[in-house]
Amino acid sequence: MSPRLKVLLTLAGILLVGLPLPILTRSAEAPVHVSSDTNEAEQKIVYATLRFTGQPVAVKLRQPGGEWEDMDTAAADQDFELNLPLNGRIEIELDARWENTAPQAVTLMLEPDGYEVRQETQWKNQGTQQLHSLFSFTW
Repeated sequence: MSPRLKVLLTLAGILLVGLPLPILTRSAEAPVHVSSDTNEAEQKIVYATLRFTGQPVAVKLRQPGGEWEDMDTAAADQDFELNLPLNGRIEIELDARWENTAPQAVTLMLEPDGYEVRQETQWKNQGTQQLHSLFSFTW
């Protein structure tokens, strides 16, 4: 067999194997789901847990656009439900007061169905009795 024929057969084999590779290895584009109503935020029930290190005297929460709600301070953990829009950023205000002035921590955990759990902790400084803070979550 001549060297020229060997080179041509080798090139033909490479072309036969190499041409279908880009077609076989390209990634399929994911379909884009567009909501029919993109202006209104979809409200979801979110399970929330509020935890504090020291026993506060009073705790209030305010959802976006809502009124201040008094929370029960008898237990260290408070479980409750919120109805929130989960498109972007959510900010929840907290106002808590303690009798002592030692540093205290407050953690707010949100667990929406079908979304990742998010939590944030805020600290009250030494020498103060009140914490007014903004918890910010993004989905």
